[in-house]
Amino acid sequence: MSIGQETRRESLSKVDTLTEEAKIYEVLSRTPVPLTASETSYELGYGYNRQKTQPRINGLKDKGIVIELCKKYDPRTKRHVTAYWLAKRKAPAGLPSDKGAGKNTAPTP
Repeated sequence: MSIGQETRRESLSKVDTLTEEAKIYEVLSRTPVPLTASETSYELGYGYNRQKTQPRINGLKDKGIVIELCKKYDPRTKRHVTAYWLAKRKAPAGLPSDKGAGKNTAPTP
């Protein structure tokens, strides 16, 4: 096993995955629009650090609980990014547009 694999396993063992996934589920269940990983982090009080939520979102996606619903433009990264939604929830009418900077993003701090 490589050093990288060892440190990833050690980090993962210190994370309460189920609690973190439950927090993300709660945020996605109450939002009226699909959220990106960084927007989900922001809603949870972690700032726009997507590294805190992306692994848990991927876990929920692997379990079929969360889906990739659309793309959104992120003005912080100046890139289009994936927006997530609960799989069993009806998609909102008029999905976010992925055209243009500053549209369909969480407020900047």
